[in-house]
Amino acid sequence: RGGEMIAMASFSVHDAGAGPQDYCLFISSEGEYLVFGGHDPSSSTNWGLVGRYFGPPPIGRNCALNYGNDVLILTLEGAIPFTQIRARRNANDELSAITSKLGSFLSDLNVNADTWGWQMLAYARSGMLILNTPNGSTIASEYTQFVMNTTTNAWTTFDGLNGISFVVFNRRLYFG
Repeated sequence: RGGEMIAMASFSVHDAGAGPQDYCLFISSEGEYLVFGGHDPSSSTNWGLVGRYFGPPPIGRNCALNYGNDVLILTLEGAIPFTQIRARRNANDELSAITSKLGSFLSDLNVNADTWGWQMLAYARSGMLILNTPNGSTIASEYTQFVMNTTTNAWTTFDGLNGISFVVFNRRLYFG
């Protein structure tokens, strides 16, 4: 599909009786998802392409988040678990974004997909999944944080936190 590699994530798959199998996921700007596996990337006999999947194009370089036993991918169609992209048989198969309850609130911001600041962050201490989105086309724009309660899956927004980047350090949430 062209484009460039913009993100990488790792994930594990537990198969019946054999234990976990670890993989590396490489994400392209055009929605191509490449999975590599093995135990020695310096050896072509012990490392290789396991799968090639296609899905919606991701948003930003912070588009992947290890979440539970999956990887959430922030895409133009919302935050989608990678297990759904992997399970897709063809491009017409529906994907269910965990952000679907946000409706047009999130999709209206896709026009700012090239603006720095798109990010997902899990803050386990407070049971939150934070989705940071720019409201404009420049880094000086205001930002909105859509916040999901990870117990109830209910969404809300934070007001007054004009943060470009969020991080958890020493179990505390910070933004800048």
